[in-house]
Amino acid sequence: MTQTAHNGQERLPPTLLTGQEPDRVLLAHFETYGGIIKDTEREMKEGKKVVLDCLAKTMVEMRDKEDLDDPDMAILASTFMIGGAETTAAIMQWFSALIPVYPEIQNQPRKNSILLLDVTISLVSKMNKICLTAMLSLKRSREFTIHSGWYIPKETVVVLNTWTMHYDPTRHSNPETFDPDRYINDPLTSAESANVANPMERDHWMFGAGRRICPGMLVAGREIWLSISRMLWAFDMYEIPDEPIDLK
Repeated sequence: MTQTAHNGQERLPPTLLTGQEPDRVLLAHFETYGGIIKDTEREMKEGKKVVLDCLAKTMVEMRDKEDLDDPDMAILASTFMIGGAETTAAIMQWFSALIPVYPEIQNQPRKNSILLLDVTISLVSKMNKICLTAMLSLKRSREFTIHSGWYIPKETVVVLNTWTMHYDPTRHSNPETFDPDRYINDPLTSAESANVANPMERDHWMFGAGRRICPGMLVAGREIWLSISRMLWAFDMYEIPDEPIDLK
């Protein structure tokens, strides 16, 4: 019923987005990600070792069926590989800022490994909830429809107001308080939570919803979990004396 509405960045010249000449940007993409495709294709042809299932292998196998050329595959590879790098880094930056302000939270997992797992899972949910890398998600209806009594004309832009839903006091009291314990008894990962029957029971909507939900959600969730758990295990994080961290 819906598809992603056009992003503003699609209407801007590449030079405004990157500060570089578009030819240089494209060439760098093709050399880096196109090289991965070519290496995979060469290994498949040589048959010297088993090529593990991956996006590059799938694209090589479906090249003719899907009429994919080298630029197509390079762009697809770059989209899947770097699409979430910046957003994941932003979440970890917020984590690094929040934990020193709440030292009692980082001290909890040190008691035992089971608690480390529980606290890490709850922290992942909480970080994804409060550290929004995209406060709004724009969808566009492809045809007229009626949903929950609402008449939605064709070509209507429907806004998924992630910020408002995450800070809805009817779901959690004091939603702006950093309290990972809200999720301490919720064993579901973000991907599992996205599949619950009642969408209002989801832990968060940072990865979107419906058919256009982020395809990299599983990878992002695992990467964030690994990063948070290892930082909690390895480091003591504190504010610098007389230099409080401003979270506003």
